[in-house]
Amino acid sequence: MSFLQTISHLVVSYFCLSTEIRFLIQLREELSQFKEFNIEQKQRESEFWHSKSLEVAIRFLPSDCPLLNHVLLSYSKHHAPSQQKIPEKETDADQ
Repeated sequence: MSFLQTISHLVVSYFCLSTEIRFLIQLREELSQFKEFNIEQKQRESEFWHSKSLEVAIRFLPSDCPLLNHVLLSYSKHHAPSQQKIPEKETDADQ
């Protein structure tokens, strides 16, 4: 197996793991009965695996690779800082 093929498999594996965790999070009503299922922890796990996928892809794949572009766009959509909620109604401890 070639090096690029091995890298591509690793990127896809990490990406799929992240995506599956995200799908589980979307089923939070059904999963709320399981006390050990921590949604915040699973969101961090999903972002971790997605970022690992992106890191490997950026490091080893050509910049015009469709796989790299897909992983990057997906990361921007699901985990980018611009997607994070801003707690507008909470008071800020820093004054």
